[in-house]
Formats: sequence, structure tokens, C-alpha cells
Amino acid sequence: MTDRISSSQVSPYVTFYLEADVYSRDLNAGTTRLVCRLRASKGTGSYYSGSGSQTGSVDGVGTFGSHSASPFLPSGSTGWNDGPFYIDIPMGGALRTVTLRQALRYGNVNSDGTAAFSIAWTPGAPIGLGVDQIGPTSARYRFSGTTDNGSAITGWQAQCATNTAFTTDVQTVASNGTTTFTGLRPGATYYFRSRGSNGIGWGAWSSVQSATTLSGFRIWNGTAWVNSELRAWDGEKWTLCELYAHDGEKWTACG
Repeated sequence: MTDRISSSQVSPYVTFYLEADVYSRDLNAGTTRLVCRLRASKGTGSYYSGSGSQTGSVDGVGTFGSHSASPFLPSGSTGWNDGPFYIDIPMGGALRTVTLRQALRYGNVNSDGTAAFSIAWTPGAPIGLGVDQIGPTSARYRFSGTTDNGSAITGWQAQCATNTAFTTDVQTVASNGTTTFTGLRPGATYYFRSRGSNGIGWGAWSSVQSATTLSGFRIWNGTAWVNSELRAWDGEKWTLCELYAHDGEKWTACG
């Protein structure tokens, strides 16, 4: 949505505008590019023979454009529409509100007009709530979203893998904050993370959590080998067991 600063002046009668809008985003660089224009709207009879300038800038970022001339408002001119000008805004990984500034300098006019301009970004990284309900071939991962950074959430993803680079045995699935991953290997360590998307794109991944599946074994049911669970009675309930084998030096979870 275009943001606009307007400043109406008399002697001569003229209205100056600064307009800005989001032009593009670079998610890898973490920047948003604004496209801006400087305009002056005047009648043909308005006139100012001295020099002057209309300058546009973003506080803390820099000047993006200026219209300077002498005479500043020539007789018979219908004004100007300068631009487009572009300026890149570092986002810092979050919703950012910047101050647009229009500076007018001519004759006895020394005026600054400002407007706040909010720029949306991708969602903040979720918070992992833990991995539980762990079995030989499954585990439940839960997470909570943080902020949409100015654009409504459109979806969530949960991901697991057997390495922290998430390049081996990867599963990536849509999630509502609670996902049970299945088809895992018994006695293996898995890593879990999550992220959200909005109208801007996919946000940062959450911090990584890990869990090791229980050791398991297979039995023949007459047709196929199927996963089985070993449970022991602890006096109150049946509890899943982990199987370990000794390799001569240490005990290792069996797969």
C-alpha cells in the first residue's frame, strides 16, 4: 500500500508529495526495496524564481532522491513527477517501521514532513516444545509459533532428519503445531525443527531438538515381517524397553 506525505504551500500555491511503496524483497539478503517518487502539483500561474529543493529520505537509512532547480517553480510549469527512486531497507529479520521524510527548502519555506511506513517480513522462528511419545519407529514433535511479522500466517512445516544439516533421511510435512513422524528407524537419533510462512515467504527455522527412537525388532506374522515393540510390566503398567548390545567396549542401542 502506498504511503504518502503531502505538504501544501502558498505564495505560490503548490502541493508537494512524497510517495513510497514496497517494490521487492530479497529474503537471502534480508532487505526490502522501496520504490519512491517526488511530486509537485501546481497551477500554471504559480511561480518561484529562486532556487530550491524537494528531498526524500528514510531516517537512519539515507536519501533516495531530490529535485533541485533554479527557478524552483518556473512560470507555466505544471510541476514534476520525479522517480522512480529506490532505497534498500535492512529488515533485521522482523517487521520494521521506518520514518519517511520529505524536506522542502525554498524561499522562506524550511519544512520537514514525516510518515511512518510499516514493512512486513517473514514469520519469526517458532519455539520447539519438545519431542515425546517416542517409539521404535515414531516420535511426536510439538512447537509454537511466535510472530507473523505483519503478514498473516499461511502455513507451518515440521521437519525431521538424522543429521543436524537436515540432508539425511529428511521428512518435511505440513503441521498444525503437533506432528507425529512415522517410518523412523529404531535406535536412531533424529533431529526436529519447524518454520512458518506468510504472504512474504517462509520464515526462519526454529532451534533444533533431538530424540532417539527406541530399539525394536521385527516378527514374522505369516505373511510379512512387521515392527514389534518389547514391553515389560513394571508392576503398574507395560513400559516400552530399549535393547542394547555390547560390542566389547560399550553398550549400543540395537536397530
